[in-house]
Amino acid sequence: MLISWGVAYFAFVVIAWLSNIAKQKNAIGGFPLDELTVIVPFRNECSNLENLCHYFKIQKARPNHVIFVDDHSVDGGSEKLNHCMSETDVSYQIIRLKNATFGKKEAIMTAVHASKTRYCQTIDADVRFDASFFDSLPNPQSLDMLILPVRMTGFNLLTFVFELEFGSFQILQAMVADNKPLMASGANFIFNREAYLKYNKLEEHAHRNSGDDQYALAQFLKHELKVKSFFDLRLAVLTDTPDNLTQLITQRVRWMGNNTQGKDWRASFFAVLLFLLNSSFLGLLVWSVLHLNLFTVVVSLSVKIGLDYVLYLPWFKRNRTWELQKYMPLLSVFYPIYLVILPFSFLILGKKMKWKNRTITQ
Repeated sequence: MLISWGVAYFAFVVIAWLSNIAKQKNAIGGFPLDELTVIVPFRNECSNLENLCHYFKIQKARPNHVIFVDDHSVDGGSEKLNHCMSETDVSYQIIRLKNATFGKKEAIMTAVHASKTRYCQTIDADVRFDASFFDSLPNPQSLDMLILPVRMTGFNLLTFVFELEFGSFQILQAMVADNKPLMASGANFIFNREAYLKYNKLEEHAHRNSGDDQYALAQFLKHELKVKSFFDLRLAVLTDTPDNLTQLITQRVRWMGNNTQGKDWRASFFAVLLFLLNSSFLGLLVWSVLHLNLFTVVVSLSVKIGLDYVLYLPWFKRNRTWELQKYMPLLSVFYPIYLVILPFSFLILGKKMKWKNRTITQ
């Protein structure tokens, strides 16, 4: 049993390592920023918006325009935002959603209609980015969608493990063709405005509160538009990990609800594969402990930690996160338990879940 699991996991790790090692740097720079409108939807994020203004202010190069969309905030975010942005030389406007409309999808679509540039970029209000971020954006050439990297960062022992867990999404993304990505994040992606308005039919998924990024990606791929995912750290935005396990599970359940609508067999394949590889390891470990087989416990843990480390090596290099290496043993134990819990959490929480004080419909 140990040998069978080890061979299967070894094969997966080798394929993932080879795919990821080839995706370290992208050609950057050259984006026509005069043709870019940045869209920032927000709801009750006053402190985040103040920080975000700082990152716009320090940019070496700036987009044509920034549209902030207030989704019925009650914390004075729009007022704070107007004060902070007025101290910069960034062209911006603030749109407040009407009472009859709400949610991130409506916010983004409202801003897309209001924009006048060829491209739009969505970012979240809680992200951070370098002073050369916009200056580094790659030339889109004939691309209709550019999926840019997002990195979650931790601040203590538990959230460092969460940071590594989020890295698994980037590892999987690198395993597929750049022009057929598995996922997109609304925290950092660019799209052709006309194509978005033409193909991303909001009425088809407006009843689902989130998933604006995944639905847009699915429609662009369905209509064979030109999409590409990028992995270079210089193109990344940073955001904090969830603070605790409950928040992590809730966030991942929400993402699972979004991804189930994409109907991408590859996402289902990877989900099943990772579940089988990790649940079989967990079963082997539990069986060994119950039978007091110390040899199997030690060997299986050693093999899992070693293969996980090899799996993450390209990710460490690409994101310069070598300081997280010491937390890999914790991830190796946490990840199988987490993957077994997650499907049951989806069944329990999937239909009744709160996000930003609203019930999420999956």
